[in-house]
Amino acid sequence: GRSRRREGREEEGGEGRMEASTDPAILIDFLQAMVSQTTWVYAELWAPSNGRLMTDAVWWRPGKSGEGFAALEMLSRSMALKRGAGLAGKAWEKGELEWSEDLTVKGSALEGSPRQAAVEAAGVMASLTVPVKTDEGRVVAVAVLLSQRVEPVAQAKIAAVEALSASAAPFLEHLVAQRESQSARGAGGAEPKEDWG
Repeated sequence: GRSRRREGREEEGGEGRMEASTDPAILIDFLQAMVSQTTWVYAELWAPSNGRLMTDAVWWRPGKSGEGFAALEMLSRSMALKRGAGLAGKAWEKGELEWSEDLTVKGSALEGSPRQAAVEAAGVMASLTVPVKTDEGRVVAVAVLLSQRVEPVAQAKIAAVEALSASAAPFLEHLVAQRESQSARGAGGAEPKEDWG
């Protein structure tokens, strides 16, 4: 089955703590590392499964819009994206990083998306979609980072998240291959109900 994320929660004193999760810890660590390179507050990792992209892990900064992000996570985990559908599906298809500075403007990358209402309700204003590619250029996962403020493009941040995604690619490639092998043997978990794209 699909896994759940670890959520950072604020305790007295302002220190975050981590709740139990069934998301592989290494995926949560990867998302935290991606977010730490930026001012983004929410991150999802999408990976291929049975020819569709599925949400594998979700993390957001402690104390940041928990309720809005919980609804967004629930929606994301219910979806299976075809190549080219949504922010993650576009990065999967094109293999290119996409930085959307302001999702609130008419004609943004978010407009018409099935996740538009949930993203807006969470106060998201910008996105950074990062394909995780092997040395051969094959996309094995897609990280989607979201911010609650307009985010002008910053080349240093792009270089940092691209380097991080390249270092994670071998592990994620192995994870996807392992899942596909299990699926071929009939050991796959329940698929999401909604197919988008």
